[in-house]
Amino acid sequence: MSYINIIGSGVTQTSYTSYAAYTLNNTTVPVNNPLVLYWSTQFIDTPYIVAGWIDITATDAGSNTVMMPNAQEASTGEKVTFNNPGTNAYIVANNGGTTLATIAPGEFWEFILTDNTTVNGSWRVVRPAGSAAVTSINADSLNNNVVITGTPGLPITTTGTINVGLAHDLLALTQFGGATGFADRTGVDTWALKSITGATPITVTTSSANIQIGITPNQYVDSIGADVPNGTNAANLVITSSTTNPITGNGIFHFAFGSDLLALISFGAGTGIPVRTAPGVWSLTGSGIANVRFNGVTGAIPQLCTINSQFNVATVNHIATGQWVITYTTPLANTNYVVIATAGNGASIVTSYAATLTTSVTVYAFTTNTNAPTDVADISVTIS
Repeated sequence: MSYINIIGSGVTQTSYTSYAAYTLNNTTVPVNNPLVLYWSTQFIDTPYIVAGWIDITATDAGSNTVMMPNAQEASTGEKVTFNNPGTNAYIVANNGGTTLATIAPGEFWEFILTDNTTVNGSWRVVRPAGSAAVTSINADSLNNNVVITGTPGLPITTTGTINVGLAHDLLALTQFGGATGFADRTGVDTWALKSITGATPITVTTSSANIQIGITPNQYVDSIGADVPNGTNAANLVITSSTTNPITGNGIFHFAFGSDLLALISFGAGTGIPVRTAPGVWSLTGSGIANVRFNGVTGAIPQLCTINSQFNVATVNHIATGQWVITYTTPLANTNYVVIATAGNGASIVTSYAATLTTSVTVYAFTTNTNAPTDVADISVTIS
């Protein structure tokens, strides 16, 4: 309680307040978060005075803080108990804003001033026994193979025991005692132990007591054979053995290419186009084909042209107006190839099939209307 100072019209606090209740509010005017407390002996005109027991209710979730008063304004041994009767937690901090404790809903904590030489002071924080307690414990099972009961019952509200046990299939699997074997589910929640036994020879039976599986002693593979099932490939895949085919004892199978496939991999370092001249006989009849696309216009004559793309072409030499010599990187095998040439700018292309076709080919370009030799910027030539 407080008294009105009739002289100064101020609030005069009692020397000690036993109980107080305050509300922390974030959103409704007046906002009082953080809530700053004062000692009654400071004679501050405020309703927030330290009391022996303080109920603090935080009306809003989030950051809620109660700040202790200036520790230098009180004597050591001052004790304050904060209780939280609300549903939101709040923080108790010293005068500088450093957290001393967080009071959860349903808890109460004691704060004792042990050093008042600084504004923040030193506070001993004690959580009394019984500040928060579990009032009820329950348990349940998520499947029917676990049974949960309680003594004297569930939920347990005072002293009791939670009893957990197996049921159904899991319980049946634990009832074999010292017996051995593998488990066989014979019905709902019913399991039996079975075993594998042997005889000479071992037989397979449908006995409900045991499953019997066996192999005749000294059993082994009599023979292994190999062949080419597709007759078309018979000449290209040869299979032999170190003994006989099939092999009846120890032996080695030999696999090799034959006929055409063997001939195709027998050219060594040779290059060219393989031509089949007879069954199982192949020869290289040429060293390849050639193609080129080049810019036929140069600043001087004779002069090498710019090659845009090529295969098996070493150079393109502009030797006269509308005339170019294409030289191969690797000579062709003979003169029996087809030469196709095309040009841009509406020019006509004529090719010369000279005896030197194995090493080079000469290409000519003429205008369409006058048939006069003409240089063309884009020429493509294919030898195939």
